[in-house]
Amino acid sequence: MNMSRNRGLPFVMIPLLAVVVSCGEDSASSDGADQNPEPPTTRTDPPLPWFNEVAKSRGIDFQHDSGARGRYRLPESLGAGAALFDADGDGDLDAYLVRGHDLDGAPDASEGGNRFYRNDGTGHFTDATSESGLGDAGYGCGVAVADIDGDGDLDLYLANLGLDRLFINDGGGRFTVADRNRLPGTEDHSVAPCFLDFDRDGDLDLFVARYMDWSPEIEVECRNLLGDRDYCNPEIYGRGIADRLLENDGSGFFKDVSEASGISAVTGTGLASASTDLDGDGWPDIFVANDKTPDRLWMNQGDGTFKEEGGIRGCSMGLDGSPRAGMSVAFADLDRDGDFEIHVSNIDGEADGLFQNNDGNFFDRAAGWGIAATTRNRTRWASHFHDFDLDGRPELLVACGRVLRKVDAARPDNPYAEEDLLFRFDEKDRYRRVPNAWPADLEVEATHGVAVGDVDGDGHDDLLTVSRDGPARLFLRNVTGDLSDPVRFDLRSGHGAPAIGSILTVVEGGSATPYPIDTAGGYASASSHVIPVPGPVESISIRWADGSEETRTGPFAAGSLIRIQQASKDT
Repeated sequence: MNMSRNRGLPFVMIPLLAVVVSCGEDSASSDGADQNPEPPTTRTDPPLPWFNEVAKSRGIDFQHDSGARGRYRLPESLGAGAALFDADGDGDLDAYLVRGHDLDGAPDASEGGNRFYRNDGTGHFTDATSESGLGDAGYGCGVAVADIDGDGDLDLYLANLGLDRLFINDGGGRFTVADRNRLPGTEDHSVAPCFLDFDRDGDLDLFVARYMDWSPEIEVECRNLLGDRDYCNPEIYGRGIADRLLENDGSGFFKDVSEASGISAVTGTGLASASTDLDGDGWPDIFVANDKTPDRLWMNQGDGTFKEEGGIRGCSMGLDGSPRAGMSVAFADLDRDGDFEIHVSNIDGEADGLFQNNDGNFFDRAAGWGIAATTRNRTRWASHFHDFDLDGRPELLVACGRVLRKVDAARPDNPYAEEDLLFRFDEKDRYRRVPNAWPADLEVEATHGVAVGDVDGDGHDDLLTVSRDGPARLFLRNVTGDLSDPVRFDLRSGHGAPAIGSILTVVEGGSATPYPIDTAGGYASASSHVIPVPGPVESISIRWADGSEETRTGPFAAGSLIRIQQASKDT
């Protein structure tokens, strides 16, 4: 990669204070399951749980409502997402939580609706929904955040069953619902939005993964293996719809280019979407996880169009050639060769997909990397690659919650609840489940959406989760004496907003590791764009979303926040 140093870019190094917070197993088979689990290695785990749950004590009292009233409407089974983002520009992460309602009744804001919680800077929150203007009462699914109008403030897109919403940030964390002429034709059942600069013109466009042409009238009666009434397989309906691509004109007004770009050429049942450059040509591609229809890999042609190449590139189905119940998307460079692997979570009985990238072509190595057998016995939703232990290799976090009930449910009062999974690399470069990720007395929920970011300012990233028909949870990373402080890289566009679509490459010890800069990924949620890595760091290179490149030489010290803003093209 040919990088040129731009001496005109602002460069800020901010020291962080450390805060002490009190408080797989497999080898491949034909379907990706593992037949002969290897014994545990000698690597030990920290004695304390990795995370402590503190939502209520920190002011978050949200309860999700799927609308389930014993009628088994399919959208009820999907749950919803969450967001951690700096809504008011004060430097800390605020929280947004998405909620549904009774699908046979009219939306009623008095019943709750979506909630916004303002962070005081120390990880304590106050419900500020009313003053923020973000209290939508529709049937909420997914959320995405980005600066769409170039004013430096983060705006919010809400994907609903029905009419989607675009909330424009007026400054100070106060939002106004955008006029419909800003956002053409975004109705039906949207789940997973993500922002990207697909044409590299300097503003952020919008991709929306849509699930199904659904209405109560198409529901049929289905039963599970127990013989009881339960949710239907989406294949029964056969009503998948095309996703949408909206082009930004630079001022935050969007034009529907789904047809012109080729995105509307195929239909699907989209539950997750994310974007980065997957073939190294400098243009952002899009991956969509579909529920029981083939996953889609949209390759950017660099001329405003996309080609769907998931099948020919090897990442659209399971190893047996069947489509799986894709529910999440996550990217990371696991084999340290400079490109991004793709993780896709799936339903009980199906192994997760973990696609190794070889110059833009993929092979499912979930078994080889150790996660196939462990994931098969749960239903998985949000997934995130993140280096929580700062050993230089990303952990894999997978949220779990069943769609269909089973006999040996973890909680008799909640047949959909399951324990979430956290995987960590062992000495053989295989993922092993972390046995003490969560507090021993933590009651399991049906977790769907997860947002990641440092909410309490201690330099270590935390988790905000939303569970289907359960409480929101705030998990703070346990900071112990043997956990070092990271170097945190905060890349900003020329407008001062998160540099979505850029790629940061960190050079240390002769190796170079790329990280995509984004707020999307996982399931229906938005996370912090800041990248934490073990320090010190020798040097970094940046490929900005518009294709321009630069390098920075360190060392960058552990415990520092490095903010770099792209030079404005006007200077």
